[in-house]
Amino acid sequence: MPVFGVHMINSKEDALRALETGIDIVDAGRVSLVDPAFANHILNDEPAGKCMQCKNYCKWNPGTHEDPTKKCPGFEAFHR
Repeated sequence: MPVFGVHMINSKEDALRALETGIDIVDAGRVSLVDPAFANHILNDEPAGKCMQCKNYCKWNPGTHEDPTKKCPGFEAFHR
């Protein structure tokens, strides 16, 4: 049975460190929302976006913010 590694995989180093523990698949959730091409960027040694861990603000964390005009700070920083 495949084992997934999750929770704040936010860089190539995080993903490699997780794989070294013996897991089969790295799940890069929020960072993929910040940078949809995250996997391609790290595979090609290109700059990649990073989740800024705004858990109390995260627009993808249900119920944490109600203001639709606010933007994800990590997404905004990466896409400048």
